[in-house]
Amino acid sequence: MKAMIKTIKTIAYLIISLFVLTIYSCVPENNTIERTPELEAAELQNILTKLVNNGYDIDTTANGVYYIMREIGNGPTVKTGDTCFVEYAGSLPDGSIFTSSGNDSDNGIVEFVYPDEDMIPGFEEGLTVMNKGSKVDMIIPSSMAYGELGTLYVPPYTTVIITTKLDDLKPAPVE
Repeated sequence: MKAMIKTIKTIAYLIISLFVLTIYSCVPENNTIERTPELEAAELQNILTKLVNNGYDIDTTANGVYYIMREIGNGPTVKTGDTCFVEYAGSLPDGSIFTSSGNDSDNGIVEFVYPDEDMIPGFEEGLTVMNKGSKVDMIIPSSMAYGELGTLYVPPYTTVIITTKLDDLKPAPVE
């Protein structure tokens, strides 16, 4: 009789465990929204509309990087082989910063020869509208940033905003 009661308790425990596990597996792990290209397109349109409504003039590069020229610099724009000295901060549409030159250098200015292999295509393209002393806000769709996979800090299908200042520009040596 004791063995039969123990078997019934074990079966009841398994049934309850399976029920709880089934219910728990149906509940999302967190309250995140699934990122889709359609959601990103709506968010991007919202960002651009707010900027225009606030009086900003938005230009676009050939491949769809939106930018606002905050300050116009002097001299030639960035070209292949130029050495760039850049300050930047990358943020998500909600304003949270996911990267900055302050994290990547001691003085907050990053030096590299353009183009840099670690650069996202949208940042690379956005730099070509800049000259020494210019400040630009780049609004970069995920297709030119981190795409459908995202990164540790950037969700998939997320437009990023990169505020950039080109502190100095040394043209490539003439051959």
